Amino acid sequence: MDAHTPFDVTTMLDEALKNEAREQEAHDTFGARPRSLRLQKRNAANGDSGSPTQMSRDGEAVDNPQTSMDILEERNVTHGDFRENARISQAVKEILRSSPGWGSLCDVEREVMDMVALKFSRLLSGKSREMQHWEDVTGYSRLAERECE
Repeated sequence: MDAHTPFDVTTMLDEALKNEAREQEAHDTFGARPRSLRLQKRNAANGDSGSPTQMSRDGEAVDNPQTSMDILEERNVTHGDFRENARISQAVKEILRSSPGWGSLCDVEREVMDMVALKFSRLLSGKSREMQHWEDVTGYSRLAERECE
C-alpha cells in the first residue's frame, strides 16, 4: 500500500483471509483434515441440517458462506484476541531469533519455527483444545522433517 492509498480495512481483511485460505490449503497438502471436512463437522456441531450449498473462490462446495466479520468473530473465539496473540507470537519469535543456532537454520526451518510460534500463541490466547491448532503444529513439523531427509 503506497502513501497515497487510503487506509481500507475491508481490503486488508479480505487479503488476510485470502492469505489464511492459502495457508489452509498448504496444511491440507501435508495431511491435515481437508477444509470441507472441518466445515461439515463444524456445521453438524452447530445443528446445521444443510442450507443451500455455494461454491468458494477455489470451486469447493461450502455450506453457510460466512462474511469477513463472521470469520473474525469465530477466530476470536478459537484463536484468541489478535493483539494478545501477536504479543505472545512476537515474544516467542524474538527468543527463537536470538538463539545461537538461528543463523545456521535454513529458510524452511526458520519458517516452520515462526509458524509453530504462531500456532503456540493461538493455543495460549485462544482455545488450547482446538484440534486444528495441534494439527497445524504437526503439519509444520512434518515440513521440517522433510528437510532432514
